[in-house]
Amino acid sequence: MIKVMIIEDEKFFRESFERKLNKFQDIKVVSSFENTKEAKVKLTQLVPDVIFSDIRMPGENGIEFLEYINHEIKQPVKYVLVSGYADFAYAKRAMQLGAFDFLEKPIVMEELEALIHRIRKEINPHYPYQPGQNNSIDDTQMMNKAKDWILNHLESATLDNLAQYLQMNSSALSRKFKKEAGMSFIQFVTQERMKYSKQLLNNPLIKIQEIAKILGYEDQRYFTEVFKKHFQLSPQRYRKIKDEQEK
Repeated sequence: MIKVMIIEDEKFFRESFERKLNKFQDIKVVSSFENTKEAKVKLTQLVPDVIFSDIRMPGENGIEFLEYINHEIKQPVKYVLVSGYADFAYAKRAMQLGAFDFLEKPIVMEELEALIHRIRKEINPHYPYQPGQNNSIDDTQMMNKAKDWILNHLESATLDNLAQYLQMNSSALSRKFKKEAGMSFIQFVTQERMKYSKQLLNNPLIKIQEIAKILGYEDQRYFTEVFKKHFQLSPQRYRKIKDEQEK
């Protein structure tokens, strides 16, 4: 398991980024902080493998924190800077200080996946397969990889796209997926979309029409129909109940 620390002063982005990272089956976010002062207190205690840090924050910035790590912390750590600005000077300085990479906001899942893959290879050069593994373990790893991909592509997840990603035949993948997961590909996608829809509905600032699109449903009415079938109540009703519970 790869342990990750996040340092980000914007709460909404921090929580959203943490959810994205936790979708990877071998990644665990062990802590997230809004500034480097809090992170320093827990750094040696938590011993993260990877730190994702915003560059521009109140107080000490991400570059200064990287300098602190280089001078004060002996443990090896992959340091990734995150920014919503074209901070080329910062990025250059970060590379000079030994930063592993630079990630731009908003986070593009394909870029994050590629970065996580590189981190895995650095930490474990034999990833994803170890010599001598049997087929049942390979099947388990394939399913973990498939589920990771689905969770990161809920908006556009199709069996053909997944098959292309895994370099498998669609029909063979469909049979193997149902055997390993105990449900069909589309049933799993729908299940995960519905789980995520409840998280999104808990945020009153996101319109139901927008939630439908985030989940890959172009028609809000169809999303409502699927949600109602899954939970026996409409998205509007679910949101109303949650609002009343929080009052």
